Amino acid sequence: MKNAFKFSLALVAAIMLLGESAATAQMGPGPGARMYDPATEITVNGTVEQVQKDAKPFQSDAVENRRYSRDPHLVLTLKTRTGQYTVLVGPTWYAEDQRFMFSDGESIEVTGSKLKSEDGLTIVAREIHKQGRTLTLRNASGVPEWSMSRQR
Repeated sequence: MKNAFKFSLALVAAIMLLGESAATAQMGPGPGARMYDPATEITVNGTVEQVQKDAKPFQSDAVENRRYSRDPHLVLTLKTRTGQYTVLVGPTWYAEDQRFMFSDGESIEVTGSKLKSEDGLTIVAREIHKQGRTLTLRNASGVPEWSMSRQR
């Protein structure tokens, strides 16, 4: 029950963060990019335990193009030697456009900004490596790559 509560809190933080990333996609570098803190960047290796392709980001009237705010987002649960991380990837369509899919049991390496949360085990992914391939999600400052990608 305690883990479910922690996961729920992390998911709420993810939804809020990803909603701001959606706003960043329309307005350029701004609050969403500032939430990615390069000073808290870590790299972890682990095994994907769960793939959630339909996480709903926070919807805001401040987002000019609300289509981004309704897009399903990709969230991974990653088991490492030191704990279990919630990995916030980004819009599902962006990973699919890059032909980068995830499956339970896969080994991956995630580089990203560790969010301040109750358990401290939530990462906003910047890059994900698996099987010799790299999915680049954000630049070093945290600006989402999908904000420069084709708009849906």
